Amino acid sequence: MKLFVLGGGPAGLAAAHAVAQQDGREFVLIERGEALGGLARTAEWPGIGRHDLGPHKIFTLDAALMARVEALLRPDEWLTRVKVSSIFMGGHFLPYPPSPFALIKVFGLATFLKISAGYGWTRACALLGGRGSPQTFEDDLEARVGRGLYEALFKPIALKLWGDPKRLDVKLSQGRVQTPSLTEVLMRLLKLRKSSAFEALTFRYPKGGLQRLWNSIRSRCEGRGRFLLGRTVVGLEVADGRVRALRCRDAQGVESSQEVGPDDFVASTLPLGLLPDLMPQALSPAAARACKEFVVLNDLLLVFLHIDKPSLLRESQVVIV
Repeated sequence: MKLFVLGGGPAGLAAAHAVAQQDGREFVLIERGEALGGLARTAEWPGIGRHDLGPHKIFTLDAALMARVEALLRPDEWLTRVKVSSIFMGGHFLPYPPSPFALIKVFGLATFLKISAGYGWTRACALLGGRGSPQTFEDDLEARVGRGLYEALFKPIALKLWGDPKRLDVKLSQGRVQTPSLTEVLMRLLKLRKSSAFEALTFRYPKGGLQRLWNSIRSRCEGRGRFLLGRTVVGLEVADGRVRALRCRDAQGVESSQEVGPDDFVASTLPLGLLPDLMPQALSPAAARACKEFVVLNDLLLVFLHIDKPSLLRESQVVIV
């Protein structure tokens, strides 16, 4: 059995690493860039040093997963930092999860009381079982925090990052937006509790940048699979409901084909909106149109400035050494 992995970001590398640890299985990972890591790779900045593409941190409440990631490097190759989460809103840095004092400072007492009343009503409804199953991002967050807090805090974030919350699937909010219980908020506010049941309070970071993780995975997988870098997937040949071949193009524009056997699998970490163009013969025209309409890919523009200071904000605690 062979696994073809499309995309060499963290998800694709995790899939390749898992396959490499199983006897009798191999992988072929195809990545269009010349380095692994995708949007989490580390780039060299001539004359300045290394920097990551994006403010990625490594944290999870899953102890087994964390141990697996930490095992990629030696213990002395990791940094541990307190995780500070905040949102710049109304001219203030609002900590997350927000305390009552922070909400009053940003929104004012009148809005805070309205938010609190909505939250209390929502929690009472939840205890009484008065709400059905949420279907959208908006339904889910309103059911958890109330209309007032949703409108003030969560809706603006969703609009900025993902689009209209009324059209976003509930799986997105349930997977990406964690909210603490009222008991935890009060206990931590009163300094009676230092741990958290809903979020990691510290994060890990590899000395030298995230690229060290991806390079470690590659070295550990040598001999168990192939990494094809500088190859862009341009087509998936589908027959009888299965992918039969992959077509790729290298940096010089030369196309090649990878045959997918009957016992092989294909795992794609490519943006979902690209798939209709990669395998048009596998989708009806109506399905292809629906995919392009509902799966919207937001452009990402990264601008890097070199500021000659050890730290600019309290949240900027990681220094690549």
